[in-house]
Amino acid sequence: MSQKTVLIVEDDPICRESLKDLFEMEDYNCLEASGGRDAVEIVKANKNAIDLIVSDIRMPNGNGVELLMSVKAMDPSIPPVILITGFSTAEEESLVEKGAECVLSKPIDFAELFAEVEKAIAKFKAA
Repeated sequence: MSQKTVLIVEDDPICRESLKDLFEMEDYNCLEASGGRDAVEIVKANKNAIDLIVSDIRMPNGNGVELLMSVKAMDPSIPPVILITGFSTAEEESLVEKGAECVLSKPIDFAELFAEVEKAIAKFKAA
C-alpha cells in the first residue's frame, strides 16, 4: 500500500508540528502550510499527490473556509477537506454543504480525527 499524503494547514507552528508528528507516526507523508493562500499554491503544485487536507478554520493569510472554497472551485474531485476550529461554530452544517468532509473542534480528539481521515480517504479513493 502506498504512503498517503496529507496537507496540514495551521497558522500555529506548534499545533502544525504536533499534527505533522502524529500523521508521520501513522506513516503519512506530510505537506505543510501556515495559511490558506499558501495551501492553495501547494494544492495547485501537488494536486494529484494529496490525499487529504486538514485545515484550521481561523487563520491569517487565508482562512480554512476560503481554502475550502478555492480547492472545490479548482476541481471538486480533488482531496477531501477536514476543517478544525477552536471556536464553537454554527457554520458546521453549512461547511459540510460547501464540501468539507467534517468539522472537528479543538482540542482535537486524535482517535476521532484519524477515524474521519480514513473515512474521507476511502470515500475519495472510491469516487
